[in-house]
Amino acid sequence: EEWGDDELFPSWFSGEDECTWYNVSCFEGRVLALQMNEYSLKGFIPPEIGRLESLALIQLQQNSLHGTIPQELVELQFLMALDLSWNNLTGIIPENIGHANVLEILSLQGNELNGTLPSGLFELTNLKYLFLGDNGFSGSISENIEQLANLRQLTVSENP
Repeated sequence: EEWGDDELFPSWFSGEDECTWYNVSCFEGRVLALQMNEYSLKGFIPPEIGRLESLALIQLQQNSLHGTIPQELVELQFLMALDLSWNNLTGIIPENIGHANVLEILSLQGNELNGTLPSGLFELTNLKYLFLGDNGFSGSISENIEQLANLRQLTVSENP
C-alpha cells in the first residue's frame, strides 16, 4: 500500500478525522500514537505528521519507507518513542533531534542513514534506548554520550 493512498490512508489534514484511521490512537480527539509497523507502507514519511502536536508514539518499523527523516517529527514536544527501524531511509539524523527532549526510545536501525551523529542527539537526557545499528554512520561516538545518563541500551553495530 502506498502511504497517502486515499482509500487506506487519506491525505493528512484532508478534513477526515485521523482518529478513525486504522492503528491511530487518540484521546479527546488528539492523535497520540501512530502504530503502523509491518504495514507495507511505501513512499516518504509525510512531514505533515509534525502537525499532530500531541503525538507521543510513532512506530513505522519494517515498512518500505524511503527518503529522509522529516525534521518536523523531532520537533514534536510530547514525542516519547520514535521507531523508524528496518525501512530504506537515507540521509542524516536531523540536527534538531535535541528538540525532542522527552524522547525515551529512538530506533533507527536497519536503514541507510549516514554521516556522523549530530550533537543534538546528546541533548536527549531522557533517552533510555538508542538503536542505530545496521546503517552507514561514520566516525566515533562522541564523549558527550556521558550526558545520556538514563541510557540503558545502545546499539551501534554494523556501521562503518
